[in-house]
Amino acid sequence: MTNALGAILAGLLLLVGILNDKGFFSADNSGSARIPFFKQAAVKTDEKKQNKPEIEVNNLFSSLSGGLRPKESGSGKEEQAAEPKKAEEGVQANKLPVENEAKNEVSPTEKAALQTLKTIDYLPVRNWNVPFAEISAKSVLSTDEKAEKVFYQKNSSERLPIASLTKLMTALIVLDNYNLEEKIKITKAAVQIEGEMGGLVVGETLTVRNLLYVMLIESSNDAAFAFAEKIGTDKFVELMNKKAAVLYLKNTHFANPAGFDEKNNYSTAFDLARLASAALNYPLVWEILRTKEIEVKSEAVPDNPNQPIFPHRLINSNKLLDVVPEIVGGKTGYTDLAGGCMILVAQLENFKVINIVLGADGGAPFLDRFKETEKLINWLKEAYLWKL
Repeated sequence: MTNALGAILAGLLLLVGILNDKGFFSADNSGSARIPFFKQAAVKTDEKKQNKPEIEVNNLFSSLSGGLRPKESGSGKEEQAAEPKKAEEGVQANKLPVENEAKNEVSPTEKAALQTLKTIDYLPVRNWNVPFAEISAKSVLSTDEKAEKVFYQKNSSERLPIASLTKLMTALIVLDNYNLEEKIKITKAAVQIEGEMGGLVVGETLTVRNLLYVMLIESSNDAAFAFAEKIGTDKFVELMNKKAAVLYLKNTHFANPAGFDEKNNYSTAFDLARLASAALNYPLVWEILRTKEIEVKSEAVPDNPNQPIFPHRLINSNKLLDVVPEIVGGKTGYTDLAGGCMILVAQLENFKVINIVLGADGGAPFLDRFKETEKLINWLKEAYLWKL
């Protein structure tokens, strides 16, 4: 029992010490500045008789609080903190017990404490010394990969047009209902759709897999409607809205598979985070979304040997692929009404973070979505402790 309590206490002290060293505690309840952890006097060993677990816990706490002080500004020197006046026999200040030090081992109590820390779901931890970022987009949200824990939000429940972010749902419907090696013939109606062409040619045939690359990398409206035409556009959109209901996207409605500005094509940052969370269960989506550049080809048609095979060189519309190294994948969107939009999933240490930016409409809205998203990612790195 004593060992268990010692392990828990040691774990908590270890966490407090690390957070303190990071500067996470800057003021007490009175609002006055607290003495930084590293400037406090080293913890003194209690005068009373202690058992071994208590000695080790005290020693661990002492090692956290009594190490080298940081360099003072302009001094260029490191100053050793004062050692405890009295140390328990066999325990030196800021060191492990002698018997363990000789063997260069971690004590069982410390091992138990570290194991306890691993089982506690406390990361990431907010560093309140970092103020909130100023993001100018209409709606912004950052959550964990389950879209449950919120790291940053601004108007995240406001219904807004979402432009080509719609195509993320289109991709899920395709993967739920089509075989990746199925072939889809590109119609004149699909090619004549307004907006991004994706380089598709009337009469050519592509596999579902390759057409997904065209739709998600080039944000091709033609490809989105080519998918929908396979089962009928109205039926396809109905499936999109049914999927939205299954995912509890209560403030989302789709009117087309591409994201055109229609009155009934809207969502919220919160719902889009849930959609992105569900999409993480579709690995191919993110494999495509983080592909910077690729060439895909149309398929040969056995009953029409004269049908040419068209190569399609695809370049990702996501300009952050070369800028943010932690990217898992992202989908871009832009219309005059929606402004610049972005879904971006980033890997910060052991955590996938879903980031939504809607309505980036500054001086250059086509580029502002990237600037705002990059600013958000950089803020997350500073404002939270992601690992010990």
